Amino acid sequence: MMLSREATTALNDYLDRVRAALPLAPSHGLSLVDKLYRQITSACESKARLAHESQVSAEVMQAHLATLGSPQECAERLALAEADRRWPGEAFADIIFERHGFSDRAGAFAKAAAQRGEYAARVSIDVAASAFDMAAQKLREAAEKMKSK
Repeated sequence: MMLSREATTALNDYLDRVRAALPLAPSHGLSLVDKLYRQITSACESKARLAHESQVSAEVMQAHLATLGSPQECAERLALAEADRRWPGEAFADIIFERHGFSDRAGAFAKAAAQRGEYAARVSIDVAASAFDMAAQKLREAAEKMKSK
């Protein structure tokens, strides 16, 4: 269902003022305003269908926006609701990192890995140096054989 030009203007104006009043990062605020946009348009389209209208009129839009309160009040409600809701990954991180001492074990693992890495690097350098020494010795032997012939 289409929105009338006046309804679109009213909705965009309202959403712009809500976005400006949000005390969140702009990228986070845009997703909240987008969600609010979808909720408002869905509710207004339902009301227009019930009234057997072919498009959402400005009156239907204004009536619905009035139920939401001022843009500042709406922004406050959105920010509070967002503060209460946490991303599931944050809850998972709390469980893993804080409750189970993961950071302590991860720190110990990282220290052991660094020590093993240093040892492996030192052994690798020693092996490479030994290989070069052996190659140099073989070249000397080959050079002496050629001199003797």
